Amino acid sequence: MYEKRFSKFLKLQMDSEYERRASFLWEELSKKCGRSNPKLVDSFNYTSPRCLPNLRHINGDLTNPIIGIDSEGINPDSLAFRFTKASRRADLAINKGPQGEREAMPPFEIDGLVIFGHGLAKADYNYLFPLFDYISLTNPAVLSDLVFAWSYPTDDIRNYSDILMRGYKNKLRTDVVSLMSAYFEYRGEEGVSSRGFDMLAAIGKIHF
Repeated sequence: MYEKRFSKFLKLQMDSEYERRASFLWEELSKKCGRSNPKLVDSFNYTSPRCLPNLRHINGDLTNPIIGIDSEGINPDSLAFRFTKASRRADLAINKGPQGEREAMPPFEIDGLVIFGHGLAKADYNYLFPLFDYISLTNPAVLSDLVFAWSYPTDDIRNYSDILMRGYKNKLRTDVVSLMSAYFEYRGEEGVSSRGFDMLAAIGKIHF
């Protein structure tokens, strides 16, 4: 019931101003990140701006939005598991059956990732890590990179105070370093996980 009401609320926000802001942001991101022709957009939002090419919804769309908490540390037999994203995804998959839509990685080559507007929460590590593997992020012989587009424009970016911007940069630094440490642990390289970010940044694999 809550998800249906949330979906109705989002539909009310999708007016011409919404499309204008989405188009403006997409053009600026593409230009400043050096991606003139992005091949794929994975979105954690539920809406579908017309300007986005090859859009995939990670947490469902307006028809079936997926809302829930992280399932880490929660026993599948407990009542709390019903409120996790994992439970919601399982319900949707069961309802769709074996003929449900399959969203495999696209057949074209992807040589980099741009992350924008994501809080880098641990709940989404299980989505990010396979993508890092897909672009061979740790292989210096492969021309792939990861861009954290933290500073690219919203209409009011220039109104942020210096104190707020410093705090945001500090949090971003901590979150990215933690993400890279966890990624190396996921790869079974615990011995170098604390240096994961430094290793990747030194070979030009990470940019801001």
